[in-house]
Amino acid sequence: MFKALPARGVAVAATLLAVFAGLSTPAHAQVNKCTQADGSVSYQSNPCSGAEPPPERVTAAQLNAAQRARDQAQARARARAAADPYADSASSRPHAPGPLKPSVASPLPEDAKIVTADDRKRACTIALNNEAVLSRQTKAYTFDRQGNRDDIAPGDRAGRLAVAKRNEAKYCK
Repeated sequence: MFKALPARGVAVAATLLAVFAGLSTPAHAQVNKCTQADGSVSYQSNPCSGAEPPPERVTAAQLNAAQRARDQAQARARARAAADPYADSASSRPHAPGPLKPSVASPLPEDAKIVTADDRKRACTIALNNEAVLSRQTKAYTFDRQGNRDDIAPGDRAGRLAVAKRNEAKYCK
C-alpha cells in the first residue's frame, strides 16, 4: 500500500517539517480592561463598547499578580481563623491575643478567690486556652515556677482537660 521512501526522501521530509514548525508563531490573546457605567471594572477579550473610555491593556502578568494577591489574602484569613478558634464564633469569649501556643497554664486552685471581673476574665482565659491546647493531638507542655519546661504525659492529658472544662463552666459564664 505505502511505498517506503528512500533515505534521502526521509531526510528531506524531516527538514521540511522542521522548517514549517519553526515558522509557526505563538497565539497572543488580548485582554481589555473595561469600566462599566456603574464604575465597576471588567476584563474581556473583545473591545469595550463605544460609550466607555478607550480600553486599557492588561497583561497576563498583571492578571496573575492580582490573582496571587487575592490568594495570599485568602490564605492569611484562613490562617488567622485556624490560629484563633474563637475568632468567628458568634459567642466569642475572652481569650489570650495571638496564635495558640502549646503551653498549658496551671489552673487556678479550687479555693481561689475570684473577686473582680478581671480575675474572672483571667481564669476564663486560662481555662479556654488549656482546653484548646489539650483538645489538639499535638505535644503540650507547662512550666513550673522556676521556668523549667515539663511535657504533659498522655496519661495526664485527660485529667487536665477535665479540669479545664470544669473551670470553663465555672468562670466563663
